[in-house]
Formats: sequence, C-alpha cells, structure tokens
Amino acid sequence: WHHEIKSHSTHVIKAILSSGSFETDVIDCIKNWTRFGAFSFVQLEAVLQALTAKLDRISSDEVDEIEDLIDCLVEICESVTRDTVEEARKAIILIPTCLKLEKSVDPVVLTRLAAALAEECSTFLVSSCHQDPVQAFLGLLLRLTDQEGIVGVDDSSSPMTLNAWYLVCEAVDCCDDESNTLKILISLLGESLAPILLKKATCPAPNLWANLQRDLQQQFLQIRR
Repeated sequence: WHHEIKSHSTHVIKAILSSGSFETDVIDCIKNWTRFGAFSFVQLEAVLQALTAKLDRISSDEVDEIEDLIDCLVEICESVTRDTVEEARKAIILIPTCLKLEKSVDPVVLTRLAAALAEECSTFLVSSCHQDPVQAFLGLLLRLTDQEGIVGVDDSSSPMTLNAWYLVCEAVDCCDDESNTLKILISLLGESLAPILLKKATCPAPNLWANLQRDLQQQFLQIRR
C-alpha cells in the first residue's frame, strides 16, 4: 500500500491546487495519510505547499473550506515525527501562512494552527528565534494569547496557546546556546508573555464575576490553575 499511496500522491496534490470548489474527499484522504504514517514516504513539503497555496487563493468568505484546510494542516503538524529537521520543514512553510491569515481568519481557527505549529516545532522556534519570521510568529502567538475577554467564557483562543508556551519554555531550558538566542527569548517571555498571563489569570471584576453562570466560573478557575 506504500507504493499505491506514493503513486497517487501527485494526483491528490493536483486536486488540491485545482481551481473551483474544493472536494472534502481530498482533505479526508490527506488526513488518512497522517493517521497511517504516510508522510514517511509521501513528500511533506509538497502537500504543505499545496494546502497553503490553496489557502492563499480562496476567499475569506469561504469559512467552512478554510476551517477544513486548517484542520488538515493541524493534523499534519501533530502527526509528523517531532525532530529538528521535521520541525524546520513544517515551520518554514507554515509560519508565513499563519502570519498572512491573521487579518482574514477567525482568531480561534487561526489559534488552532498557530498553537499546533508552536507545540510541534518548539525546538526549532527557540534555536531560530533570532530570525525575523520566527520573531514575527512568536509575536502572533502573543497576540492570540492576549485576546479580549475572559478565558473560558468569551475568550477561547488564549487557553489553546498555553501548552505551546509551556513547550517553548521547556525548549529554552534545554537550550545551550550562549549567544543572543536565550536573551531574545527570555526578554520575550519575561517582558511580554508573563504580563499577558498574569492579566488572563486575574479574576474578573466582582460585578462581572457575580453575573457569570457557575459552570463558566468553574471553567475559568480550572484554566487559571
């Protein structure tokens, strides 16, 4: 079956890039590839480039199609083996896509992709944080963490970024780079991320808190912990 998938992969990529309506069967096919480990022999870059090219071309009004594409990219991010080479391959293609989508995609949808990418590419992000695209991406992740609203109530984006930041911090701890890399990241985490997290962990004003349903209060407290 390896040979069969590999021989048909070019047809799937052409289907992604074709103009007109997008077939959900194509997305389902790629998702099945991720579940069966097909990216060990199917070109990851070619599929990522095709999916991101499709995202660039479709109208921002086609919400369902955008969400399908982003869900597929998230599955790919989460399924491919985590190592420095694979992280770099994904990040180099997907970071520009995340940055382009910021102004046209719902923050919750974009956060799914940005958080998945940061989680799976944390080592690469730390080792390459001196590069402008990586710094721009970390800035985007900060903005998604700093969405307006109360976490767990009317802010769904912030909680999705927490594990990504945890893994970035973990990668910083393991980093033995004595150059400016650690200084850049420590500045980012200490001066930018910490105040956002403190703000998000602060209980709402008493009048707002009193008006929240009990299950929403519990949800906020659970995320806060």
